[in-house]
Amino acid sequence: MRIELLYIGDCPHHAAARAALAEAIRIEQVVADVAEFEIKDASSACAIGFLGSPSIRIDGNDIETGASGTAGMYCRTYTESGLPKGVPSLETIRQALRNAQEVGCE
Repeated sequence: MRIELLYIGDCPHHAAARAALAEAIRIEQVVADVAEFEIKDASSACAIGFLGSPSIRIDGNDIETGASGTAGMYCRTYTESGLPKGVPSLETIRQALRNAQEVGCE
């Protein structure tokens, strides 16, 4: 499993996303290659379809099923209990890890 944490340099939520990702990996007992990528300019953001900072992709897929939007250099928000948050919930990350493991077993 390959996991990417994508962020912009001044993202105030990057460290919290990293911590949540590490905790989810620990809880789910996942073996994965984790890489962090700083997105440095708008052309790079557009080229990879960057949906905002922070974003987490597992095997190339965003952890939010059906996530869409305009690629660019901005902060991303996630919805938790109907409220916008700057970091995906631990449960969102855990579910994405479980889903990726199921796909990998087929």
